[in-house]
Amino acid sequence: MARIHEYTNQFLSEAMRLLPETREEICSNYGLLHAQMGCIWLVARDSIQRKDWQKYEAICSLIDKYFLPNDDDLIPFTNAVNVSFLEGLPLWGEAEGDNAEAWAHTPPKLQQGFREMEEYMQNLAEAGKKLGLS
Repeated sequence: MARIHEYTNQFLSEAMRLLPETREEICSNYGLLHAQMGCIWLVARDSIQRKDWQKYEAICSLIDKYFLPNDDDLIPFTNAVNVSFLEGLPLWGEAEGDNAEAWAHTPPKLQQGFREMEEYMQNLAEAGKKLGLS
């Protein structure tokens, strides 16, 4: 358990250096990884909207560096990246319109993470239909 805390703290330290505008919000949400990741997501989303690809790519590069989805010790971090970062980015239907440009600036490992999350959500929706839940 100590590894995930060290890992997360190292990531957040780098994130605050890269994105000083997130420092106050990240610090005020100490221990709430999803809320902290959400702060980073907001800057990434705004970067996409402004087509500030340099900033978006810098954010994605940092997340990509720490995103190790096959490491069981880091499942809480991977979950925060999937749910509180990737899921909210305008990447759905990545081949369409403005999403295609954002998709093109997203590193392959994060694209793969997004595809896996999208597939998981589609499987949930299909299972719900079979159960008559939709």
